[in-house]
Amino acid sequence: MAMRLEERRLGAGTGERVALVVTPESAVRVGRERLEELRHDPRPSPLDEALVAHVRAHGDADRIVVFRGHDPAGEGSWGFDPSLTDAEVDELAYRLVQSELPTYRRLVALGVFALVHVEWGPREVKAYRAATERLLSDLEEQSVPEVDADPREVAVDRVDRWVLRHLTHFYTDGFEEVFRSILLAHLASFEQRIPHLRAMVADLPDDALA
Repeated sequence: MAMRLEERRLGAGTGERVALVVTPESAVRVGRERLEELRHDPRPSPLDEALVAHVRAHGDADRIVVFRGHDPAGEGSWGFDPSLTDAEVDELAYRLVQSELPTYRRLVALGVFALVHVEWGPREVKAYRAATERLLSDLEEQSVPEVDADPREVAVDRVDRWVLRHLTHFYTDGFEEVFRSILLAHLASFEQRIPHLRAMVADLPDDALA
């Protein structure tokens, strides 16, 4: 998958933060082949690995990651294969979120405090929001009891549920609109998460970040 990664500044002066913007450079349609792969091997995608490597290589600054659904020229785009049924889309979105959760955890450990998806199609936004809620519900039902439990499992469970509840956001709106009306307008509220995130990440075992 050809993607362009570039950094954009948020705010100014002492309040400046970095937004890592990920833009597709070719038309990518995720379909039945990827769904079948995830059914048997829910490992993160090469894009997930490249994203983690980029963030790790560019220092320890706190940052936001923004995924664009298409590039400004309209040549690159990301979405589900339109031939998928609604049931297949629902399953694919759930399995994608499930496979991406370890990547989200690693990004949080590297200083990412928000993952914002913009310019996505309505079908993709609806499916990802529903999948995130479903996975969060599943994790809460299976939640590790903190009394007499392995503290490493408790730490991972706590971070994963926080990630699904607070970290990811999905919008059909355009990049500039979300950049101005959400990222810049609510940067201070996003930043309030940072101390809590750092405290949670400090308790994670090394193998949860591998």
